[in-house]
Amino acid sequence: MMDALHPSMTSTPTKTAIAISLFVTCLVSAACVADSEEAAPRCGTEVYHGTLDISVHGQDTLNHYSVVKGDVVIGATTWINLEPLRCLQSIEGDLTIVGNQEMKTVDGAEALRDVWGTITIAHNNNLAHTRAFAGLELAGSIVIAANHKLDGLSWLSNFESLAALIVADNNSLMSLSSLATLRAVSSLRIVNNSSLGAINASGLQWIADGDLDIAHNAALGSVDLSQLMRLDGGLRVRSNTSLSTCIPHGVADRLVANGYNGEVSIYGNKQDAVCR
Repeated sequence: MMDALHPSMTSTPTKTAIAISLFVTCLVSAACVADSEEAAPRCGTEVYHGTLDISVHGQDTLNHYSVVKGDVVIGATTWINLEPLRCLQSIEGDLTIVGNQEMKTVDGAEALRDVWGTITIAHNNNLAHTRAFAGLELAGSIVIAANHKLDGLSWLSNFESLAALIVADNNSLMSLSSLATLRAVSSLRIVNNSSLGAINASGLQWIADGDLDIAHNAALGSVDLSQLMRLDGGLRVRSNTSLSTCIPHGVADRLVANGYNGEVSIYGNKQDAVCR
């Protein structure tokens, strides 16, 4: 028979063992409060007045504010997403995201509810998708331009009305089905998106003040504007070489039947033998 275990070898933990256990627990859990706070600083509730340019103020400034009464400019940063904007809820001016070559997504700004001015997302060469802005309910105008890897704009389905909407020079964008929820817009311009195959604006009823301009989208084969009854500017559908010319002519005929007498410029689209 083996001798009984020495008291020092029993299961009763020593002070050293307890200390080691607590240290390991701290390392692998949220018990390390200091580390947790460093990774995700608490959001402040202050209001910033004026233009908040990240190249001048730095991203740490953003943690203090929930509202900016002015513009927010994010240009030429090394950000990969919009996580530094996580605390912002309202921008009472423009939001400009331009020339950020490391940015791959605009995830991270889910707290943002309204942008009173223009949202511009342009010349971000590695931006692959913008499936973010889940909480955004209000925007003035939106400009999406020259983001060459951009493949989707699902967040545009958040809106029923906008001022200007411009989607231009996005070579990888294949569909704009997210426009189906849009009911009214002041002007709509969709130009030079070489891979764009379909535009679904089936809920759009009124283009107020400005033009409808769909041009130089080489792959475009489908456009649904079936509810458009009022256009206050010009109708321009040009040089979409895969789009049946019958589609824009059908839109023009419906508008004229509802009293439209504005400019109609339809040319350079796919010619069909007969339009019914």
